[in-house]
Amino acid sequence: MIDCYSGKWTAEEPPVIAGSSTVVLQTEENTYLFRTPSDVQWDEENNTLSDRYKELEEQFEFIKKHISAI
Repeated sequence: MIDCYSGKWTAEEPPVIAGSSTVVLQTEENTYLFRTPSDVQWDEENNTLSDRYKELEEQFEFIKKHISAI
């Protein structure tokens, strides 16, 4: 998820949010965070769901690097 917060936040001190929050963009007015959950649950017997999440997770760095202001 991408969250937008008013003001400036640093990568070392993002807003306190469960899960992982990475500052990916800052403007004069807002800070944008790439957020991932603290816990992902699925039926461990369902390999399809597990594989799909792992495929998505492998794209996190690519996604973060390609966020820009428009």
